[in-house]
Amino acid sequence: MRQRSIAFLLAIALLAPALVATPASADDGAVVAAKIGGTLPTKGVAIAIWEGGSVETLGIEQPQVASIWVSQNGVLVGYLVGAPTFVNASFLAQFPQGTLQAGTAVLAVVGAPIAMPVPVPATGYAAATWEAFVDTLLRPNFQVTTCPGCWPEYAGSNIGVTIRWPEAKMLEVYVYSGTAADIATVETELNAFTSRLDIPWRYAASPAVANVHLFMGFDRNNVPATFPSWALDNLQAQQQVPSWSAYTSTSYFYTVGPNGTDPADRFEIDDAAIFVPYNQANGTTISRPLLDTNIRHELVHAIGWSDHWSVSGRLMSPVAFAEQELSPLEWDMLELLYDDLVQPGMYEQQLLATIAILN
Repeated sequence: MRQRSIAFLLAIALLAPALVATPASADDGAVVAAKIGGTLPTKGVAIAIWEGGSVETLGIEQPQVASIWVSQNGVLVGYLVGAPTFVNASFLAQFPQGTLQAGTAVLAVVGAPIAMPVPVPATGYAAATWEAFVDTLLRPNFQVTTCPGCWPEYAGSNIGVTIRWPEAKMLEVYVYSGTAADIATVETELNAFTSRLDIPWRYAASPAVANVHLFMGFDRNNVPATFPSWALDNLQAQQQVPSWSAYTSTSYFYTVGPNGTDPADRFEIDDAAIFVPYNQANGTTISRPLLDTNIRHELVHAIGWSDHWSVSGRLMSPVAFAEQELSPLEWDMLELLYDDLVQPGMYEQQLLATIAILN
């Protein structure tokens, strides 16, 4: 199973008064050795009691502890062992010299420290953006069985990782069918991706060189003869879904660096096929506004939004009953996905430091 979510940890902090800590008074003395009392798990998260002293000695005293967290005014403040000074600046500002009072309850994360360099603080994003990003764009979706020792928290199980179009790679688009209105919607959305996410695109001269294949405006029961056999097979498989109207089929690749924690690790989109017919399986004709909504929705899937989210009335909800554009929050989530501080292949614990130091 994946680690407990940030929302869950925040809920613990808000519901457990014992986690509220009081900063110790500052002095100019030497850093005092300290440790966490009680029995800690070999891996995972536990509430434990601080025995006094400075967190700056944890790397020596208890190297199995990757980070500790305390609640200040209902917000978790964390110290990440071995992280750069700026990452822990907020914690050290509230607890001079990293000193906590003996008897303070702390949330301890036990396991291998994060080896990937900690990203730049994400102060430009709201907490709501991070919460939606982690809960929706970071889902357990890869079964890691071929990389022993990779992703210590998730080895041999499903892991949630960030997935997106490869940085600076041209999006080659080939259109098999569609009207002028279909093409206009496609181009508008792709131009928005270029403008806001820095994803360059162009039409491919042939399907052989395309990595995004668009099938639009066709009758699902009478598809054009120009559709390749793999596309027809894909359509046939999807006809088992009675309300099917549009979908995207994507494929991914990933490369693994040394020990599975190297910054070269990447989970990236290799290609995508988008099917947007003008009618549903029950014969219902889809209106132009809903066709446009379907095209936008499926294009967003093709660049890395691999699942739906539960917020109704938004473009990336499972079902749309009215014309929808990407909402400001959805754009924020996509821009965060394509931000330099978030790399393909990062998973929740690697993002934890960035999320924790929001102002």
